[in-house]
Amino acid sequence: METLYDKASLILNPGIYDTGKVYCTKPLDGSGDLTFTRASDATRVNADGLIEKVRTNLVLQSNTFNTTWGVGGTLVGGQADKDGGTSAWSFTSAGATSALVQNITTGGVQTFSLYIKKNATYGIRIYLFGSLNAATFFDLNNGAVVSSTGGTVNASIEAYNSEWWRVSVTCNSTLSQIALYTTDNGGVQVTGTITIQNAQLEQGDIATDYIPTTTAAVSVGPVSGLPRLDYSGGATCPSLLLEPQTTALLTYSEQLDNASWTKTNTTISANAATSPDGYQNADTITGNGVTGNHYILQSISATNGQSYTCSIFAKAGTSNYLQLIMGASPFGSTNYCNYDLSDGTIGSYGGTTSNRFIQSFGNGWYRIGFTCSATSTASGNFFPTLITSKTSVFFESNSTTGSVNVWGANITATSYVQSYVPTLGSAVTRLADSAYKTGISSLIGQTEGTFFLEFMTPETNSYFINAISDGTNNNKVQIEYNTTSDTLIGIVRVAGVTEVSIAATGMTPNTRYKAAIAYKANDFVFYVNGTQKGTDTSGGVPSSMSAIHLGSQVGTVFESGEIYNATLFKTRLTNAQLAELTTL
Repeated sequence: METLYDKASLILNPGIYDTGKVYCTKPLDGSGDLTFTRASDATRVNADGLIEKVRTNLVLQSNTFNTTWGVGGTLVGGQADKDGGTSAWSFTSAGATSALVQNITTGGVQTFSLYIKKNATYGIRIYLFGSLNAATFFDLNNGAVVSSTGGTVNASIEAYNSEWWRVSVTCNSTLSQIALYTTDNGGVQVTGTITIQNAQLEQGDIATDYIPTTTAAVSVGPVSGLPRLDYSGGATCPSLLLEPQTTALLTYSEQLDNASWTKTNTTISANAATSPDGYQNADTITGNGVTGNHYILQSISATNGQSYTCSIFAKAGTSNYLQLIMGASPFGSTNYCNYDLSDGTIGSYGGTTSNRFIQSFGNGWYRIGFTCSATSTASGNFFPTLITSKTSVFFESNSTTGSVNVWGANITATSYVQSYVPTLGSAVTRLADSAYKTGISSLIGQTEGTFFLEFMTPETNSYFINAISDGTNNNKVQIEYNTTSDTLIGIVRVAGVTEVSIAATGMTPNTRYKAAIAYKANDFVFYVNGTQKGTDTSGGVPSSMSAIHLGSQVGTVFESGEIYNATLFKTRLTNAQLAELTTL
């Protein structure tokens, strides 16, 4: 018995992908595999429900110290390592001023880390030479950071197991060289022997999971050109995440202790909690108990008439409440929204805020934010502010000593929230995702057919457009979601004229739908979630269709959305088959 799968000519179920490619499960010969482009790094929610960023180890030959490292002494490989193998190295310095070094040119907030075997006789001094010359001495016997000088922002030593430590040093400077010196247990540089493995230098203020390198830096995560399979909302099957270009305008999005954030009646405890990316790099805002306003602040340059969406990830600490404010001259004086982090609800709000949201990211974390528009070209302010209840007034004066955990602050010049974009010392642009395939006329029904899509409707004030076409917007069969009117529309255009437009109203943002438009001359129908939404018995079919574009229009106008399935049929399915196909 022939099934709907047998009838399909192209099936995309995101799950198998590679750089620049999203593989189809049908046809199996690769002729339908989609081309994917995004010329920048990005983030996604991975299968563990964590926000996955691109991480890069900038150190070369990270565990082959006898190659590009300068050796002021003797190296011996094949030593017992931290995991029971033999990949560690012993380094015996040639003298008090001899070191194991690597020359490197990097800048910004960065963390160097290294695994070192516990040692009752010798310690290590790590120098990060450059504009600030940060130096840190570690006691490898007692597991202590004894002293840090120069531009050291943070240093730590953590037990990996009963025999090994992981040490790390963070600085915010330009680096030219990393140097490892052996010391006695008093910190004096001496001739000595230590056992080491797995060096790493990365952007950010914590050491993350080790990434091996050889002759070049290595990046992992949603790197440039790699499709994003996203598991947002606890999904067990991934969606293909497609978004337009956006720029994150706030700097030091995860380092809220940085001086770029002004603190008023608050203190910031850096790296005090585990964030939505699974690492202990979230900060805690705590009120100082003085009567007044309690907030942190950073400014952006706003443009008259532009919409801006602010967001931050927040988790209840000793307080359950946080107020977000977009203020100063371009945003007026009362754009605010209160959030209850104990139950994930929105409280009082005011001003011209719109698209107010609170989204759960698990483990008590929520992403909160809203949209507002600039009424002048000027500097505007973003204030995460401690309050005492979800109904607190705008810019409440209080004497709180409460605390809230925060991470990942973003402002984008958009009218809706997009995936998180991490920043350090400057704004960061994530470029648009694009998934398409041309030259597939043999897989597209030319006189009749069906276009099926399973997807998540995007946030408000954006379009989500998917089409099969002749490579232009004049001849196409299209499914689009208009968030302004919360409407799904099945469209057929021939020679630039809209022949068919069938609307399904009352749709909801951030909701999963199945939709199919079936086409044949004078016989068109549109189904959504198992229900017929309309028919049209007058109209032609575009000829010479040879391309599919997902999450975008033909050309360069990219929109946003998450796709779980896209399927083509070369026949106009029956209404009973369409109802079956689109039933959730």
